[in-house]
Amino acid sequence: MKKRYYLFAVFAVLILALAGCGKKAGQEQGEAAKEETAKLSEAEAEAAEGSLVEMEKPTPTTVAAAPAEEIQNEMGTKTQTASQVVLINQTGSEIADIFIRPALPAGEDSDEWGDEQTGHRFVLANGDKAVYYYDGSRKDEEGQVITSYDIRVSYSDVDRNECFFRRLPLTVMKELRLCMDGTGEDSIPYARYLTSTGSREYSTLEEVKKRLGLLDSEDQEEPEPTPTPAETAGTPTPTPAVTPDHNEDANAGDGDADDVRIKQAESFIGQSLSSLESSLGAADSSEYVDEPETGMTGYHYYGSFTVSTFMDGDEEVVGGIW
Repeated sequence: MKKRYYLFAVFAVLILALAGCGKKAGQEQGEAAKEETAKLSEAEAEAAEGSLVEMEKPTPTTVAAAPAEEIQNEMGTKTQTASQVVLINQTGSEIADIFIRPALPAGEDSDEWGDEQTGHRFVLANGDKAVYYYDGSRKDEEGQVITSYDIRVSYSDVDRNECFFRRLPLTVMKELRLCMDGTGEDSIPYARYLTSTGSREYSTLEEVKKRLGLLDSEDQEEPEPTPTPAETAGTPTPTPAVTPDHNEDANAGDGDADDVRIKQAESFIGQSLSSLESSLGAADSSEYVDEPETGMTGYHYYGSFTVSTFMDGDEEVVGGIW
């Protein structure tokens, strides 16, 4: 009996031992499975995160271009109320010095240009940009807001002549390109610009050529017949006019009075033609030419000076006086 009890006890101990080993093994297997699952989850999470990062990587089409405010080359005095225009060198050579002054009245000239604008802090290679800050409300001695400016540039190549850009309506511009037509000594400096309110580019090339007397009558388009009032609504159309002999007109009347009228006309650069006509009256004659680069351009002849205009939307705006 004792022997049977002893065998039963031994058998029970073995069962408990086996049960204990099985529980421990099960726990170890469960923990191993959890670790494996955790490792798998971490790998899956890393893979998912990698896919997300790859999707969010910027492509060349999503990189924004630098705004004008980030242009490093600055001229003038930057204030909260300052007006600004971006100048771009497209003359073909490196510009070393830039001078900017209010435009002189027609027929006058002066060697006085004021301070050099870059301060010799930088040069403008061909294609480079600079921002010019200026007082857009600056007035002349007669209390008129200055709207027309002259620009003079000199080059790093001392053998190259200086260039002059005359009577630019700076106050209506947001971007001004200084350009050259032709090469060598016969090249002509002119400007191309965007107005503050539009995206259309205007050119002063034809105006400069006319001022220099480089355009013959054969180079100009023939005026069209006189339009009716209904036809003139919106975009102006050419009116028949015989181009006056401006040399003869320059001798007529009082020279001082002409200078006063020219200065008055210059104060309207950047403003509507109708506002100029309200002050000075209508021109003696006018013509309109559809220029390839600037579109419809008006030329209004006032005796000893000419007013050029361009279209900004539906409004005819004074672009220059010479």
